[in-house]
Amino acid sequence: MTYNYFPDEINTNDVMKMRFELADTDVSKDEMSAALSDEEITAVLEQYPDNFKMAKLKLLEHMMFKYGQDVDNSVGPVSFNFGNRMNFWKQLYDDLKKEIASSSVGIKPYENEKREYFYVGMMNHPGGGRF
Repeated sequence: MTYNYFPDEINTNDVMKMRFELADTDVSKDEMSAALSDEEITAVLEQYPDNFKMAKLKLLEHMMFKYGQDVDNSVGPVSFNFGNRMNFWKQLYDDLKKEIASSSVGIKPYENEKREYFYVGMMNHPGGGRF
């Protein structure tokens, strides 16, 4: 598995953009520091090629399932606190889920005919006379 992050490619590479948006940019120690591999991100992006937000939601969901069972622990002066990371991802997940739900596509209004309810000539008979 590979773990790459190149900030100069955020606008051109969807994997780098996803890493940036998920704040999963520390790839210095591979799987020890990065939450997702490039292959995992690519696989989900391929499942949702036209919907970046849905891919992001699915990756956040995956991260919560993957790391949700990790517990905080400490040995001597060294401690590992996974709860803060989980809270961050959970907040991102909840916010994105609300955003996706509220951005559903509605029906476009009929724009060709925008008449007022009352207008001049509305009582005229099409044949030329009044009713």
